[in-house]
Amino acid sequence: MLADQLLKAGDVSGDGLWRMPLHPSYAEDTKSTIADIKNSGASGAGAGVDTHFIGAFVKPQTPWPHIDIAGMAWSGASDLKPEGSSGYGVQLLETFVRDFRPVPKVAAAE
Repeated sequence: MLADQLLKAGDVSGDGLWRMPLHPSYAEDTKSTIADIKNSGASGAGAGVDTHFIGAFVKPQTPWPHIDIAGMAWSGASDLKPEGSSGYGVQLLETFVRDFRPVPKVAAAE
């Protein structure tokens, strides 16, 4: 499963991940009166609404992830790094790609 591969890559790289629920209620936040779908929501579930928005453009049988790095990309200085870009996700994606195993598509609903 794609999620398992990403979670393992996060464990190995130290770029922690968690699998968030993709609740159907997020669809309500992307409804629009003038467009097919909008990329914003009223609730506090920003990453969940964003994931639902992206998923609207992916065939249901296609495995895909949403890795939300926006909140992690920039941060202040610490003992471990200077101020600026954190580099979060670089080692994660390198590990994921190096260890990737193809994930079969799910049978399409008839």
